[in-house]
Amino acid sequence: MSDQIMFNQINQCYIIISLFFIISRAVAEPEPGPDPDPLSPGGASMPFLESCCNVGTSRASSLPDMGCDRIGRSLDGLMAADVPDLARPQCELAFSMCCGRQMKSIACDHGKSLANATNADPATACAVAADPTSAQCCQACQMGRQAADTTGECSMSGFGFGQPFDGAYHECCRSKTKSSGRASSSRRRKKPKSG
Repeated sequence: MSDQIMFNQINQCYIIISLFFIISRAVAEPEPGPDPDPLSPGGASMPFLESCCNVGTSRASSLPDMGCDRIGRSLDGLMAADVPDLARPQCELAFSMCCGRQMKSIACDHGKSLANATNADPATACAVAADPTSAQCCQACQMGRQAADTTGECSMSGFGFGQPFDGAYHECCRSKTKSSGRASSSRRRKKPKSG
């Protein structure tokens, strides 16, 4: 009977040791899984997104009236040549996002131009803006110009409206501060010397 007990104990040890080796091997060498997703970050096919984005940016700059919704022929050639079939939806999204970002930048530049117009009435300059982004960038630019006139400081002390409005505020404030600084220094130089 003792031989039987000893045999069972040895058998149990063998099973435990075998399981230990199987588990440690599985942890040390994971089984190969499916190929990595070529569309995930770090995947082999991500460089095409930059091309899709560039086409969207270009579309907004050269044909702003077309908007970003109708992709049409802008991407046809690119997608046929450089974009895998599975990635076409991502290419269209990249096109749309970058086109929209550029459209917003163009609208904001227009708003800053309205605010910076030399004969612009601050009360009505932004009212003629064609879209909300233009109007809000115009208002942010006006606030920046007013801050330069009243305090000479462009800092918002940790507060912000978000982009692109913070950029419009700071750009217009710095521009006004620099032009005010040049004007005051040129006035100082023109003072007649008393002698």
